[in-house]
Amino acid sequence: MKQERGIYCIETARWTAGGRAQPSVEPLLKLIQSTQGTPYIHRPFSTWEECHDLLGDAMHGRYRGYPILYVACHGENRRLALRRERSNGHRNGAIDLKELAIPLHRRGNGKLILFSACSLLKASEATLRRFVADTGVNAIMGYKRDVGWIESAQLELGLLAWLARRPVANGKPLSAALAELRSARDLMRELEFRIVPKKGR
Repeated sequence: MKQERGIYCIETARWTAGGRAQPSVEPLLKLIQSTQGTPYIHRPFSTWEECHDLLGDAMHGRYRGYPILYVACHGENRRLALRRERSNGHRNGAIDLKELAIPLHRRGNGKLILFSACSLLKASEATLRRFVADTGVNAIMGYKRDVGWIESAQLELGLLAWLARRPVANGKPLSAALAELRSARDLMRELEFRIVPKKGR
């Protein structure tokens, strides 16, 4: 029986750019579901606390069939741009990778995380490797620079559909497997899309 490879998406409820509301990524998920049957879960969040809880929820055993975690949020220079309900001594709206790893700590084995967030993966190689090691995920993916909605949606639609169809985690190394995705190569290069796998993958 073919293993279900669903997408668990958590998305900011506050998409804006230039003072205008921006569209949700959920239509991308609906298109993938309608064309290839990929199941998905979509959960919105407004604050870091809500995002934190949803990240932890995505790691629960009941979502074993959803190995692709898709995190869609505004990003800014190695951080997620989120407001906090409580500051706890942190600067409001600055969620760095170290803090982002906390709800995922050593629970991410078998998971791939796609961050749809501007400049989040602009961090150093050591910082990104530490995030992968601390969380246990098979790989993280995302952008080193600011990206537009249309360009990122084009790449993410193809990438998510491809990942859902192929058991990459149980096959060849992710970087080698993604080399087969010819349609996305130019966009990955143009958008400075980065892939950081677990060692040996």
